[in-house]
Amino acid sequence: MTKEIFALAREHKLSTYDASYLDLAMKKGIPIATLDNSLISAANQSNVSIMLGNEDELMSNFYCRQEIAEPSASLDRRSRAAFD
Repeated sequence: MTKEIFALAREHKLSTYDASYLDLAMKKGIPIATLDNSLISAANQSNVSIMLGNEDELMSNFYCRQEIAEPSASLDRRSRAAFD
């Protein structure tokens, strides 16, 4: 897996972080949410869909999904302790 990520990073001139994100989207067949032009270009070249929207919409969508996946993720440490 690491070799694939490094290869994507080299091929598309991405950071390994962005290449990891692209690799995950490719393997899972899911769209990516980004406003980064280099990552958008690499996604287009790799046939990965891009979740469209402005920054506020993308962040709102991210936080809503995070709340669904893990309701206590956005709570501060003291509040989370109440759920433990």
